[in-house]
Amino acid sequence: MINLPSRTDKLDAFRLFTSVTNISFTVIPGVDGKDIPHVAWPGFYEDGRESNTGSWRAHMNAAASILDNHLSSALIVEDDADWDVSLKTQLTQFALGSRHILNASTSSEPLSPYGDGWDMLWIGHCAQDAPSKPFARFIIANDSTTPPAGRRWSLWNPEQTLTYDLPHNHTTRVVYQPTGGICSYAYALSYTGAQKMIYHLSYSHFDGPFDVGLRDLCNRGGKGEIDFSCVGVYPGLIHAVFGEADIGHDPEHPRKDRDKKKGMQSAFNLVNGVRRNVRNLIEGKNLETGLWQGEEEVGEMEMWFDPGTSE
Repeated sequence: MINLPSRTDKLDAFRLFTSVTNISFTVIPGVDGKDIPHVAWPGFYEDGRESNTGSWRAHMNAAASILDNHLSSALIVEDDADWDVSLKTQLTQFALGSRHILNASTSSEPLSPYGDGWDMLWIGHCAQDAPSKPFARFIIANDSTTPPAGRRWSLWNPEQTLTYDLPHNHTTRVVYQPTGGICSYAYALSYTGAQKMIYHLSYSHFDGPFDVGLRDLCNRGGKGEIDFSCVGVYPGLIHAVFGEADIGHDPEHPRKDRDKKKGMQSAFNLVNGVRRNVRNLIEGKNLETGLWQGEEEVGEMEMWFDPGTSE
């Protein structure tokens, strides 16, 4: 988890959210762009973009930690993330989809529960691009953790390509190989994925914001221009919180004028967000659903998949 050392409030919140969903984590210190020496600046650095530079460096440090510690893979999450209380169950479903997309052998167990051969699993984003054609997809239908269509937020989405022909697209989640996306709320890297990320986004003099770099890796990998395998999911599983209750919204503004909203934040696109339900989980109360009043009946979760279509 990436967290600026000065944002102990976010660290406390993240500790709380992971404790009630039984998730362990390691802190990767965030970086203030102003502290990066000139000789280490990425190609896009310019005055006024220190926050982008700091974000880039922190994510590079997270990838470097995978290499330094010889990890087979790791999930990298930003500290303002929010997720459904059933994230582990969601990841089990996603793993089945990822293995299908990667054509995992049914005769032998893959080294990773998500299949072998992937570089990045992009599970937390604010937009994801459609796949190249022809494409394979893995469909989780009647997913009770997916907000109904029309109650989702994203900068853009791949629905026209992914779900236009599906009978259950109002609560359908699709695992596939996107040609890009935006926002780096959460993504997993394999060891080779971390190597490739550092090569392309640092060693090769990358010139752009970090999440644009992720998009470029998936796009070029999908076209076969580079060796990079990206698996995504729409809607995403992890999202970010936005709102004026965030301490970082106005650091000069007296906290006493803002903390009345503290604890009321919840990310879009979640049915049972952990931030909204953390007190209920601690006190053993019923869960509170998302930011809308449900207008559609959501059935039991079941899973089915399309082995791929050529168009």
